[in-house]
Amino acid sequence: MFNRKMFVALVVCLAMSVSTALAGGGGAKKDSTIKVVNSGPNPIYAFVDVTDAKIQEAANSSDPIKAFNALGGKQIASGGNSANFSVKSGSHTVTAVDIVLEEPVGKQSVTTSKGKTSTVTF
Repeated sequence: MFNRKMFVALVVCLAMSVSTALAGGGGAKKDSTIKVVNSGPNPIYAFVDVTDAKIQEAANSSDPIKAFNALGGKQIASGGNSANFSVKSGSHTVTAVDIVLEEPVGKQSVTTSKGKTSTVTF
């Protein structure tokens, strides 16, 4: 009634169902992604949905890089390098600061859609 072939088939089915569940099988991405590209000559720090006041406060701190990281900022090297931010779909503000010149590079608004990637270039 229960032979070796059935046992092996059962084990294979269980292994496949576990791997599908672990890989997030079947569902669409819940969040969207903002890809920030640095096309400038200097490295930048990019932030999503962080106020100018908080960025300025972090820039004036004793350790700006640590403070930028605490705000969720990401350092992006020059030369077309990029970083991704996982966000909920909707409207967002992306701000970038030049690390070398210690000044704002720009601010852009972007609206993201569920499961899609929106690109912002500075």
